[in-house]
Amino acid sequence: MRATADRPFILRWTESGGPPAKKPTREGFGTSVTERMIREQLKSEMHLDWRAEGLACEIVVKCNGGQKAVRRRRSQFQPPRADADWPSCET
Repeated sequence: MRATADRPFILRWTESGGPPAKKPTREGFGTSVTERMIREQLKSEMHLDWRAEGLACEIVVKCNGGQKAVRRRRSQFQPPRADADWPSCET
């Protein structure tokens, strides 16, 4: 699927079957970081709807300058070497 200037890419996530969802009294760190990345890096939008049956999230990725930035960063990405010295989590 490809977004165009007149047709954005829309991702919808809807939760159901779990405990009733309630809008939090404050915005958490994960929500803040995700929303900021979508808004500032992709120049797009995220909408959250706290429904009784579960959270509904809609991310609207517009075809604009943000897309060029993502392509540029992706092409600059260098995966780590297989023999890289990874930090250990053992105690």
